[in-house]
Amino acid sequence: MAAARDLWEQDGTRVFGCALAARAAVEMETLAGIDSTTNAGLLRDIDQGNGLISGSVLVVDEAGMVGSRTIDRLAQHAAATDSKLVLVGDDRQLPEIDAGGAFRRLADELGAIELHQVHRQAQPWDREALHELRHGKVAAWAAAYRDHGRLVSRPTAEQLRTTLVDDWWETARRPDAGDAVMITHRRTDVADLNALARPHAPRLPPR
Repeated sequence: MAAARDLWEQDGTRVFGCALAARAAVEMETLAGIDSTTNAGLLRDIDQGNGLISGSVLVVDEAGMVGSRTIDRLAQHAAATDSKLVLVGDDRQLPEIDAGGAFRRLADELGAIELHQVHRQAQPWDREALHELRHGKVAAWAAAYRDHGRLVSRPTAEQLRTTLVDDWWETARRPDAGDAVMITHRRTDVADLNALARPHAPRLPPR
């Protein structure tokens, strides 16, 4: 998308972006240099009369997770402002929360440019495992990650939380480490992990 933005801007076209999640919008802005906001934020701006500049390009990231009504509203606004709507995503990603299917239907009927080479995963086994996951073969993906030491299990939840914090600490303390995060679904687990990690935090190297 950074290369596409360069070409559009060389032609004098303004490029804007939006995504379902704020983090995805920040990543698109950081990595691709596209001024971005959330879908909800853009729709709010549109309702207030502050939508796209005429003749611009709107890139919708993670469009496979965007509801059909939202895509329809963005498409209508793009048409009204003589702008180009670019949908970027994976139709096998997490499903839409709202009524969905528009992204896949548009790709089927209008055609789509597809990327087939994986760059994020450097190891061939990792690429193959994610290919299996993308096609619904969860057992094959899990087996590959287990065999390569990517999955960790413990007999109890308490032992697993302790191991998770120990692994986080070993990674976070390295000077060359990037972001080291612990992710969980339940707030009670968040509180437990924070309590276990707090004694280590003052000893983390400065970034």
